[in-house]
Amino acid sequence: MMLNEEQQKIGVITASLGNWAMALAYYGNKLNIPVTVVLPVFTLSSIVEKCQYYEATVILNGDSLAESKHRAFTLLAETGKTYLNSYDHPHAIAGAGTIGLEILEQLPQTDAILIPVGGGGLIAGIATYVKHFKPDVLIYGIEPDKCCSFFKAIENERPYKTAVSHSLAESLAVPTVGVNAFHTAQSLINKMVLVDEDWITRAILHLLENENFIVEGAGAVSMSALLAVPDILPELREKNVVCLITGGNIDVVTLPKSLERAKAVEGRLIKLTVTLPLNGMKEQSKILSIIANVGCNILRSYIDRGWTDNDFYTIYLTLEIETKGLEHACILKRVLERLFPRKCDFIEEPFSPIPTCSCFPKKFG
Repeated sequence: MMLNEEQQKIGVITASLGNWAMALAYYGNKLNIPVTVVLPVFTLSSIVEKCQYYEATVILNGDSLAESKHRAFTLLAETGKTYLNSYDHPHAIAGAGTIGLEILEQLPQTDAILIPVGGGGLIAGIATYVKHFKPDVLIYGIEPDKCCSFFKAIENERPYKTAVSHSLAESLAVPTVGVNAFHTAQSLINKMVLVDEDWITRAILHLLENENFIVEGAGAVSMSALLAVPDILPELREKNVVCLITGGNIDVVTLPKSLERAKAVEGRLIKLTVTLPLNGMKEQSKILSIIANVGCNILRSYIDRGWTDNDFYTIYLTLEIETKGLEHACILKRVLERLFPRKCDFIEEPFSPIPTCSCFPKKFG
């Protein structure tokens, strides 16, 4: 709305990891302003289709936001369009600040706010407003450990180009945080917390099961940190904590994978292979009965007759089983190992206690 008439006619361009591109395409369509979005090649097809639905020009270029941004600036010079930065323009940061206003108006007893961090605009805007009107509220920035550019920027006291890896929280994978966002938020953040992929999947599962929210990885990182509160953020116990859930763009392939991984981490999904004789139908039936009697649910099963280590008279029965949790899984494991000694080969990871989030908090200021 702040573009002049000529800028509106020529149109705008941006580079994005998805959410900003869709928002810009939507409002460009409403305001009759041509929009071009440059997205990395790995962008979900659902995001591309939504942008195209709102008549934006979509260009897929590069394997990271940095490469997409480079392409966008090349087009900027060629076309004269106006570049709109999603996380570092002062107006975007100010817009994010209205979330802080709403939090304090609706939840005046708030003690802490956990905010997903990518380029930094969201936390910069919220922290500026909240710390001005209620400085005792704790502001925590949450990043995936595979793309922790704001964490590194604070450590180095300047925006710092960080190597990023593909993460479930893909839309936070910004290699270099915004200059304005960084200098605005740097002194206002109480802690930065890095969360790993397993805890992000657990947060996605928790939000679906307990809140009926379908949330993407980037949107779930604040809940990831909250789930680990007893171990890594003990000061938040019995406090009024606001978790910002910032996005629901998760596709139908990633969602079930995330849920299965979370169940495996929590011991709610286990996998084992049982070595049986070639004609071991009686043993197979006994195993299935035991699993049912213990109250577990078989999700998948298959028999391998080909890869039998030169033993033609042996088959391998592989089972994926859903349990009620780690304790329940351990009961089944003990029963099967007692009745079929040295025959059951379990993938051991689900039987390990859920590790403390391998990521860690760091206090600043």
